[in-house]
Amino acid sequence: VSSIASAIARKPLVWHLNDIIRPPAFSRLNVLADVILANLFASRVLAVSQATAQAFVEQGGWSRRVHVVYNGIDVESTVVTADAVEATRRQLALPPDAPVIGCFSRLAEWKGQDVVVRALVNLPGVHLLLVGGPLFGEHEYERSLRKLVASLGLEHRVHFLGHRDGVASLMHCVDLVVHPSIAPEPFARTLIEAMLCSRTTVASACGGVPELITSGRNGYLVPP
Repeated sequence: VSSIASAIARKPLVWHLNDIIRPPAFSRLNVLADVILANLFASRVLAVSQATAQAFVEQGGWSRRVHVVYNGIDVESTVVTADAVEATRRQLALPPDAPVIGCFSRLAEWKGQDVVVRALVNLPGVHLLLVGGPLFGEHEYERSLRKLVASLGLEHRVHFLGHRDGVASLMHCVDLVVHPSIAPEPFARTLIEAMLCSRTTVASACGGVPELITSGRNGYLVPP
């Protein structure tokens, strides 16, 4: 749509590329349309990671148009008082001394929340906050997650919080932020937010994630 508008208005088009355009996440037709329109009309393609840029070029995008610009984060938005954190923990009814894992993402199969739920079986006493809701017709995955939690007897330790504002307060309530994607992640902004909240991070080593984390230095990487 922007390509057509820029051509009619004779104005430069800058495309902010926030996704890894590659099958099966995108259809062949969708990828072809994206690449052709970008090559014909975009003055610049700003990719959020090297992985995102590489996927675009591999699908036929012109490399000379691509520049990597990592997403900026408002540092002040991650500053939370101790009183606010304590109030959030009370609101969530978390046991005072229980270790807490946080998973911050929309609920989608490729985001891998079920991996963390299954791991919780081997972590007695640990609680899990699933922060985020389903989008793009992914409600069936949420239902399957809830069934999985029930079948494993974890209802009292897995907390479905849905879409939330004030994510920083929730991040300060957890000991560990896990990013368990089973498919390449374009950028993983939540990992930057977690590090700004001084939380330890564990993440799948795919997509743009290894550009953000050096394992053992500012987090831990695991195979997807």
